[in-house]
Amino acid sequence: MLHIIIEGANLITLCDHALDKIEKEHEDLKLQLDSLKSGKRNSIFYCVVHMIFTDTDSDLFALINSLDTLIDKTPQSNMVEVLQDKRQELISLQEQNSLLLKEFQPYIYCPAQNKPES
Repeated sequence: MLHIIIEGANLITLCDHALDKIEKEHEDLKLQLDSLKSGKRNSIFYCVVHMIFTDTDSDLFALINSLDTLIDKTPQSNMVEVLQDKRQELISLQEQNSLLLKEFQPYIYCPAQNKPES
């Protein structure tokens, strides 16, 4: 039981760190998006934006799966409630990530797919 508590505490710490990091990334991305929407920038490379969002989705997916695994093997306790709350926070952030990517779609440019204007 003690190893589950330690594993839970470590996973909660990792989730908190990831939540802070991803929320900061989202703030930075929103600033970039505002710059694009205002016309200060014309476009941004698709590969850059896609990589950021894909990495974020992968991180969130891995953390959610880790939480699911730990929730399944943790006896009912306050720890389960905390793990479930963290899981919900990550799912919410995953949804925000998807919505933010959709907002970027009109402003991203892929040099491999779009021919340069002549």
